[in-house]
Amino acid sequence: MKFPLAEINVNDYNDEIFKLIQDDECTIFIDTNIIALMYGIHDSARKEFLDWIKTYIVKDRVKIPNWVINEYSNRFIRDQIQDYLSPLTKIKTIKKEFTHASAFLKMYIDDASLTRSKYTNIIDFQEDLKIIEEKIAKIEFTTSSKGHDYKIKVHKEIEQTFEKCIIDTDLEKILSKVNELGLIRYNHKLPPGFQDDKKDLNSHGDLILWYEILDFCKSKSIKKALLITNDEKKDWVYAPFKIIVNGRKQGNSNPQFKIVDSRLVHEFKTYTSSEEFHIVNFEQFTKILIGKISNTFIDLANALQIVHNQKSEIEDDKENVLKETTEEEATVNFEEIAEVIESVDTVAIENPVASTYSPHALSDIDFPLYDDTILTKTIEELKSYNWYKQNPALQYFLEIAKKGIEENNTNNDKLFVIGRNIYQSACGGSGEAMSFISELRSNFVKLNDYIINHIYSGIVYEIYFDSSNAFREENLKSHLINEVFAVSDVERLNPSKEFIKASLEQYKNGLLYFPFQIEQVIIKPIFNESTKITNDDWFGEKEFLVLNELKGNNIELLTTENENSLDIYFPNLNLLGLINTIGKIYAIPENKIEYEVAENIDNKMPITLENKSFRKLSSLDF
Repeated sequence: MKFPLAEINVNDYNDEIFKLIQDDECTIFIDTNIIALMYGIHDSARKEFLDWIKTYIVKDRVKIPNWVINEYSNRFIRDQIQDYLSPLTKIKTIKKEFTHASAFLKMYIDDASLTRSKYTNIIDFQEDLKIIEEKIAKIEFTTSSKGHDYKIKVHKEIEQTFEKCIIDTDLEKILSKVNELGLIRYNHKLPPGFQDDKKDLNSHGDLILWYEILDFCKSKSIKKALLITNDEKKDWVYAPFKIIVNGRKQGNSNPQFKIVDSRLVHEFKTYTSSEEFHIVNFEQFTKILIGKISNTFIDLANALQIVHNQKSEIEDDKENVLKETTEEEATVNFEEIAEVIESVDTVAIENPVASTYSPHALSDIDFPLYDDTILTKTIEELKSYNWYKQNPALQYFLEIAKKGIEENNTNNDKLFVIGRNIYQSACGGSGEAMSFISELRSNFVKLNDYIINHIYSGIVYEIYFDSSNAFREENLKSHLINEVFAVSDVERLNPSKEFIKASLEQYKNGLLYFPFQIEQVIIKPIFNESTKITNDDWFGEKEFLVLNELKGNNIELLTTENENSLDIYFPNLNLLGLINTIGKIYAIPENKIEYEVAENIDNKMPITLENKSFRKLSSLDF
């Protein structure tokens, strides 16, 4: 048995988990709460996950313990699936309570009560009550539309996806072992499950699940296993005191980064002779995939950040709560540091990005964070790779930016690096950053020319250059290319566009699309005359168009050579999905793509590349 870690390098840990995900020898176990989560995320987010995991189910790498099916069935058979949608019940309660409160306030508040209030007369007050009532009623009506039909739909999706993954376990045998050893383990605080020892029902559920995983791995000689669960009690996982992110040591909070209890790893080793067992929660799992696989799980990430704010059960004990609120580890209070920045009236200048940015801004991996200005704090939080630090940081920065930022070379660099990290955060799944990028036009209307040019320069620069200022010829970071170039017609951004074109000039002949040019890129997919029909035990019979050649401006984009191919995941695509994927791989905005295809091609039929892959940009024959 090993000592628990006091600190952990998050980047190294995420790399290790991703290698396990990619490793065909690793089995992925799904807990009950992950099945339950499918009801709480919207359709597009759920589809992203289910489409992805099907590729691993086909390889027989995903397993659902029998105990998970038992726990899920207990709720489903008793029509308690609504428990997974408990926030919807709160909406109805809020509507009812506000209606009663509103009726009371209309009787209780009169003109004399409005002294020192923000209302000038009782009519305005009552009008606000009416508006709020109407809005709550509108929200309640919208949420109530997901009734039994929705639950049946989600249940069928779960069943169709996972029914072949269920482990055929003898639960009676495991129950006997739990009855014999459960109390002994709990009395000695041996994980998992001892934090459930006060439960009247299902107090041994975690231990049953654990024994099932251990027995299955032992019987199948499985040496590597990953459990995806949102159970974060201290009898499964723990939070090291410090984490290291991108070389920077910081407190572990908001939310805490948790890893598997080392005692569980030791027990896994006694069963399998291997220490390759890890536990990740669904949010952490999604972050890892977003960070490693381009153009995936954006809807899922956005949904999870909403779900995070709806959690009703707090599993951490008082000691953890106190620890998380220490001054050292508390989230930065931007209102307290706002006074360090001096808002000034902006001065119109001819070309706000005419001068070159400093080397440490272009190579921003070592950008200095030596002061306490709002711009520096914003960069620091955006670099945290923590959604719950990135989101409020960006929100507050935008509020400050609306008042204006002092124009000087230091702030030129900082705004440029903020732009880079906004895009980086969006690619990493930050909800506020994704929203900012998707609404660039409306966001830029609220900011002056000085700010938007530097921010936009940073955003676009991040697409083409990495943090060491090296051109990303192997894999452009362009899966949000459509959102970024949606404002390419904004004349206020001309200085920024000129900067980007000058920066990319030496790479012009190695790009399918050079930014801000008028010319279209012609995409020509050529399919085999005959389609391919697949038939397997999981998904039945399916017909595919077989992509034989794929030309972009007469340059072949496909290859069978591993050394020249991009390692890119994408789900089954039809023709429009293929065109969209090409644009995101090679940084071509959708409004700059024209495609030519044979008239007899069914645009809705899924496409397979067979044994081909997309070619790296550096291997294209320009």
